[in-house]
Amino acid sequence: MLIEYSVANFASIHGEQRLAMLEPKTPSSETRPCALIYGPNASGKTTILQSIASMRRIVLESATRMNLSDPLPVIPFCLDKDAMKEPTRFEITLLLEGTRYRYGFSATTGHIVSEDLFVNETRRAQHWIGRRAAHDNGPDSFTFSPALKGAKDAWKKLTRKGTLFLSTAVSFNSRQLTRVHAWFYKSLDLVLPSESDQTPDSTWWNTDTHTPRVLAFLQMADPSIADLIHDDGRFLIRHKNAGSTMLLDVRSESEGIQRLFRLVPHIIEALDKGGMLGIDELDRNLHPLIAEAIIGPFLDKKTNKYGAQLIATLHNTYPIKNKGLDRNLVWFTEKDASQGTRLYPLSDTAARNNEVMEKSYFEGRYGAMPQLKTSSQNREEVRYDTNP
Repeated sequence: MLIEYSVANFASIHGEQRLAMLEPKTPSSETRPCALIYGPNASGKTTILQSIASMRRIVLESATRMNLSDPLPVIPFCLDKDAMKEPTRFEITLLLEGTRYRYGFSATTGHIVSEDLFVNETRRAQHWIGRRAAHDNGPDSFTFSPALKGAKDAWKKLTRKGTLFLSTAVSFNSRQLTRVHAWFYKSLDLVLPSESDQTPDSTWWNTDTHTPRVLAFLQMADPSIADLIHDDGRFLIRHKNAGSTMLLDVRSESEGIQRLFRLVPHIIEALDKGGMLGIDELDRNLHPLIAEAIIGPFLDKKTNKYGAQLIATLHNTYPIKNKGLDRNLVWFTEKDASQGTRLYPLSDTAARNNEVMEKSYFEGRYGAMPQLKTSSQNREEVRYDTNP
């Protein structure tokens, strides 16, 4: 489970921004089931998820798929000359099988500048991996805890400038480090414009319970849908109307039905395995009630038995209309004075208990609102004709 994520100097993010998923004043195992991120256009909502995607790619690919000449997928904040020269910093804290792991690294497009892994198997953290890049072209310096077993010296020699030690060690069968690495591979799923959200393979669809659950979501959006058929790689939807039926390829359905069809397998996988799912623009092409129905299973312990977590960006405020929604689940992004993204929770604002969050948000009490001018000001400043 994700406890906390932080990133600095990435795209629109200048200073360090933190997303905390640990419930305050509760046992360490109690994490939040979701984070709903609101904010105006270009405030950096998508950037938060894109930065997680970049961290995942470096962890999973730097030691295996990336060539020596491939740049690492980091983008420093470009509105500050000093920041352009500095590395991007990622850090994640996980709770895996009762053990807390805090893993982070900083990187430029060319090399890993630092890398650290702290492990709390007991109350005291052990510094399993410490790495610092040399100021010249010399070798990086490494420190290891005696608690980390295995061929550490051999793994160190095999770690290239642009490769994470964690990834290298796992590729050479480090059992102790596999748990952290596997979280990025098996438990982290992201649905972004740049990420593939294609449907799973035929093995997934042949599972008895999967197709009926996808069908149930589709029927919420369109009650005329009677069946979902997986036929030789194609997906057909049977519609029933006034006693007659009609088969349509999923690709012929509305944008909303197609989006829901692609999203639901990700939702099912997260709930069934207790993974973390990030969805950019959750409400895109979807009715507000459907968006709320996607969030609902993550909030309900009966449907979320394994501690799955959802991080979603959205504009539609219907999900926060409910007075009973935990304010710790709502986050905002806005630009600060340096035009960098600022991420903060609703609990950091002057929000009152049991207030209607949607109403207060539109009244500007929480910030993170677009700075719109009056319609008369817009008419004066925007030319609608093409004549000079």
